[in-house]
Amino acid sequence: MSVREALSGSPPHVSLKTAWKRLIQVSRRLKRAGHNPSIRGRSDVDRLLGRDVPEDWDPSTLKQLLQSLVGSEDEAEQEQLTLAIDQQLSPMLQATQVADVEVRVHGGPDWLSTSQIDAWLGTEHGSLQCVASDAAAWRHHLHGLNIGGRALIVDTDSELPLPSVRRSDRARQRVRESTVWLPHWDDVGRISLTPRVLADSHASKLLVHAEVIFDPFCGLGGDAIAAAQAGATVFAAEVDADRRAKALQNARALGVGDRIAFTAGSGPDHLKDWAHEAPTHALYLDPPWGGRDWNRDEMNWETLCGGYPQITSAMERAQATLIKLPRTFDTKTLAAIGGSWVFALGLGAHTDHPADRVRFLTGLHQP
Repeated sequence: MSVREALSGSPPHVSLKTAWKRLIQVSRRLKRAGHNPSIRGRSDVDRLLGRDVPEDWDPSTLKQLLQSLVGSEDEAEQEQLTLAIDQQLSPMLQATQVADVEVRVHGGPDWLSTSQIDAWLGTEHGSLQCVASDAAAWRHHLHGLNIGGRALIVDTDSELPLPSVRRSDRARQRVRESTVWLPHWDDVGRISLTPRVLADSHASKLLVHAEVIFDPFCGLGGDAIAAAQAGATVFAAEVDADRRAKALQNARALGVGDRIAFTAGSGPDHLKDWAHEAPTHALYLDPPWGGRDWNRDEMNWETLCGGYPQITSAMERAQATLIKLPRTFDTKTLAAIGGSWVFALGLGAHTDHPADRVRFLTGLHQP
């Protein structure tokens, strides 16, 4: 039972909203006078009310003190009552877990399996044992993290509250291992280029279905080059002339310039013509997300691909489609396309912070 539940069900009657407001006012007055009360603001009250009640704790004693505090007009008496209340509440507020605890990670979209969580976080069956301070850091960074449009959940088996997150654990530096593996690149590519190991994985997944791959948003050519090096014939397009020139330079430098046909203009506009030339093919999609300012909270099929009506029909023609998606993309919005979907996490290096290691999601579609 929480402190909130215990207080609401015990006598005497007192307006708790009024009582907490008065307690905070007097506590701040005491602080200015040199005291160090446990409750100084509404956040402290909320933290207290969410705690489990200690064994043999009588909430009526606290309510009597609160009732007296609300009814008192004498400042000295108010301060004495507040100090008495603080003495009773302080142990409950200060008690935190110090022993090792089990951390459990779950939630997220339906397709996020425990095995994928283990590969991402190094857990075992979604759990790990660690000291309480590390558990607090895990919860701080991962609880509520948006994966596939759904929040991740991090909880523990601790009966006591976890300690406060250390300052060094709160302010992580979002430094990732460099993903630049092409000789010619630009500032956009430093963010959007697929890490080499993941580009190779994309190629192997698509080559199971076809030896010809269409890449209508090729950028600097990373995924197209990985597919060509794996043996595919690639049709690629990039609307930006400078980036397309760099993609061609990269393909030639890495020995696959003759395996990739680069086309100018908007890639989705070429998909139908490419399909006439190569009816049996797979499709790789890495549509632009919007650069550094992409909207993490509203990523769905309409926001990502709504401007390319040709893509849905192209997915129906392809043997398979692999699409690279932002981490927060609501994967449930892809159900309207039909067919079957298999989703996976696109993971960066183990040196990345766990909260930053999910670079993107991938969805493998078959009509």
